[in-house]
Amino acid sequence: MIVRDNIARELRHLDGFSTEIPHLPHFDEILEEIRDDLDVGQLAAACRMMWDRAIAWCQAGQIDDRALYWARLKLIKALYGRIPAEGLWEVENHSRGIKSDEKLGRPHILLTGFDPFRLTRNPQQSNPSGMIALRLNGAEFNGLLVKTAVFPVRFAAFDNLVIERYLDENVDHLFTKMIITTSMGRNRFDLERFPSSRRTSSAADNAGVVSIRSRFKANGSPFDSEFVEFTLPVGGDRLGLVSGPWQIVDNREVRTTINQFAATSLDELKDEIAVEGSGGGFLSNEISYRAISHIRQTNLDIPIGHVHVPRVSGYDEQVTADIVSQFCSLLDALTRDVSRV
Repeated sequence: MIVRDNIARELRHLDGFSTEIPHLPHFDEILEEIRDDLDVGQLAAACRMMWDRAIAWCQAGQIDDRALYWARLKLIKALYGRIPAEGLWEVENHSRGIKSDEKLGRPHILLTGFDPFRLTRNPQQSNPSGMIALRLNGAEFNGLLVKTAVFPVRFAAFDNLVIERYLDENVDHLFTKMIITTSMGRNRFDLERFPSSRRTSSAADNAGVVSIRSRFKANGSPFDSEFVEFTLPVGGDRLGLVSGPWQIVDNREVRTTINQFAATSLDELKDEIAVEGSGGGFLSNEISYRAISHIRQTNLDIPIGHVHVPRVSGYDEQVTADIVSQFCSLLDALTRDVSRV
């Protein structure tokens, strides 16, 4: 019931939604095909069509991730109460690229973004990390194909192991060469060196839930490390190769119960109690910590880490386009020496 209840809370955004989002009407024909006699598989196919259509528009030149988010809410509202909670979860994830039966069969990168959030402040809010995911799905960098997904801004989804399930279903031990999670952050590009195992932000998620807990858990048990470290290849002058208006930072700043400082290594943090990781104390930090921990537990040697991209206020087409452009330059730099074998 947790998943259903939190989706229901997020649907409340529709009640106060009165502003027009470009391209939203183009999803109406998909919504009109949702009938009472469709099974979960047919509904999932409709959601996959929604995902594919959003990608096609963005890659045809549209700079806007918001239409997919609002169309998905309208679809979930139409389905709410008609199918079981797990079916609703599966259907939603097909509209995000999280659930996919596609097997690439060639070297690739898994790249994720997030939905818009802070919608109670501004229903026009976009999220450039979601735009990055829509724009780059199917692109190629240095011989590596990019496969993307967009994650919900809901604590309940992460309590339900959404990132762990995604990795289990999408990581190919032979062909997955890098994993990058992204989100909207500060006024620069931050590569978050040391994520922590705690939710400490007072910010509400898209369901209106505030979750400040001592540590988050996987499979009912707390994670074993206060901090983990990313493994993205940022050594040498690699970050200096990135072109664009924003600073690129290998961010090592953490906050513990004792101090706030730039950590030099995990050894320096081994006796510390985390308050915030490099990525903060919200879901950006959590997706990074969970993903790194999960890959570490599988003993796979895959470069992995989180990138906070610059924030936008509301919606700004030009700034978003510039963020996407600089992220492409960053991705090119990160993948230059990745093995294709």
